[in-house]
Amino acid sequence: MRIEQLEQFIVVVDEGSLSEASRKLFVSRSSLSMAMKTLEEDLGAPLFERMAKGIMLTEFGVKTYYQAKDICDRVAHLKGLSESKLGSTLTVASLYSAVANDAFAELCISREGKNANLFIEEVGVNEIIGYVSEGFADLGIVSVFPESAEIFKRMLAEKNLEYHEVATIPMHAIVGPKNPLYHSGLKSVKLADIREYPHIEQYSPHAYHTMGFDFGFENQSVKGNIKVSDIGLAKYIVANTDAILLNTTIENMYEKGYDCDAIPVEDESMLTGLGWIKHSQRKLTPLAEDFVEIFSKKATEKRD
Repeated sequence: MRIEQLEQFIVVVDEGSLSEASRKLFVSRSSLSMAMKTLEEDLGAPLFERMAKGIMLTEFGVKTYYQAKDICDRVAHLKGLSESKLGSTLTVASLYSAVANDAFAELCISREGKNANLFIEEVGVNEIIGYVSEGFADLGIVSVFPESAEIFKRMLAEKNLEYHEVATIPMHAIVGPKNPLYHSGLKSVKLADIREYPHIEQYSPHAYHTMGFDFGFENQSVKGNIKVSDIGLAKYIVANTDAILLNTTIENMYEKGYDCDAIPVEDESMLTGLGWIKHSQRKLTPLAEDFVEIFSKKATEKRD
């Protein structure tokens, strides 16, 4: 499989037909059709359903489209980097983390007026591992639960990655004024206390799986579940309904601009290791070192 095949695949999808795509790419329809069949063979599954009036993406094709877009965008970015810019570029792949976002914002502020290219993207765990192992990201920000720690470490070892834990943080139930827990005055809650409220699950539309972890709410929440890909929307829903979002937030970092409260969850299985990963054979750039320093400081700040 070549990057050119993925680029052609994207054009076919965007144009909606092989004929239109072949005209835009200045190739024959037959050769483009053959390229798509070869791509399907390389991937091991059909991308299109051939119909009388055209083509339609299969479910696998939809997922492949988003993955291909991401890969091609990253390759284009790498091609556009000159040697003089490489040292002033930082790319971070992260699960949603208030700590990581605050650290990234502080890094941006500190680099104001200086030549720097800073990128952060919220994706799933498998994407983070893939991006860092393949060199598309300098760092990955991850949360690791005790029950999955050994599996996670084996996954990293297979990809020649190393994990640096900076803090162990309890999960917090993020609640708004319409949730009774908001007015309860409780310093902490148990899992049983939050199962009766809808659970907001943040997911990546570009991933095969959710951005977070399965807390078992799907079958136990009596009011259902809500899935959104945008964290801003998730925060808005929390502020205006009784729904709960679980996150490894510290203090009130998460609720800036929203009337919400973050209550620690009392359960050892909900203690989360917060840290960063890198390729064991790649040295951190000065920008990456600066980010790690800020991130580590914010993750270990005193919490009441």
